[in-house]
Amino acid sequence: AVPSLAADCTCAAEVAVFDTKDSFEKMWGRMHESPQHLQPGPAIRKDIHNYYQSVVLKLSQDAPLHHKVESRLGTYHSKRIAQGGLRPSSQGGPRPGKAAAAKK
Repeated sequence: AVPSLAADCTCAAEVAVFDTKDSFEKMWGRMHESPQHLQPGPAIRKDIHNYYQSVVLKLSQDAPLHHKVESRLGTYHSKRIAQGGLRPSSQGGPRPGKAAAAKK
């Protein structure tokens, strides 16, 4: 899902979607502001619309691929920490339970 505001974009792919939409809006507006005898026919307008629509669809599908993805283990640990079942590890030292078991 692409954010609804350009300021909320978190990656280059999302910015590209907004730039494409902005480009289409400017081009479409200028095309309709031109004199009637210079405006393209309905078939060309439809082709232009379909082109921009397909570009935005392809770019918006790529947007999730540019986000950092957490591993399954990382997701599991984050969930456990949030639920209070696991304490965040500090500097990677031994856990108290394992150190006591090693001394026995």
